[in-house]
Amino acid sequence: DPKVDEYLLGLAEHIKTNFDKPFFFTVHHEPENDVVDEPGSGMEPDAYAAMFRHVVEFLRAQGVDNLVTVMNYMGYLKWVETPWHDRLYPGDDVVDWIGVSGYGQSLADDGHSDFSEIVDQTNDGPWPGFYHWIGEQHPDKPMMLAEWGVFHESEHPEHQRTVFASAAEQLAHYPRLKALV
Repeated sequence: DPKVDEYLLGLAEHIKTNFDKPFFFTVHHEPENDVVDEPGSGMEPDAYAAMFRHVVEFLRAQGVDNLVTVMNYMGYLKWVETPWHDRLYPGDDVVDWIGVSGYGQSLADDGHSDFSEIVDQTNDGPWPGFYHWIGEQHPDKPMMLAEWGVFHESEHPEHQRTVFASAAEQLAHYPRLKALV
């Protein structure tokens, strides 16, 4: 789309003029809830991957060399269970880091979840958790929690404190996790 490329040209100039150090850059974070996996919808997971790739390659071709690109997934299990989840990934050559947006909410409603629920939540199926999935599928990519926090639940008033305390204790168990934003 020529209008998009015109916008990207302006963005490239803006970045080169105003950003002299490397910075994290993502293209439409958390794309999962926008996917319409129907041919011709323009919102297929492959279209997202191609769009991400186009933006990064275009900016690089314009001399933008300080992007640290981040593929940022939603940390909700319902998305990893879709048949198209893996098709969102645009490729190791255009992704530097993999981010997850995760929120501790004590899925069992017992008020006893911990930091691992945010970083590596699993389900009853084959999903290994984001931390393990990234290690298996993209072993050379560092991981970040691009967004994270803990929901307040009035029926479990100590829940947030418990999760944040466990983060300090459990971070050492996740050496691939290099950033908490």
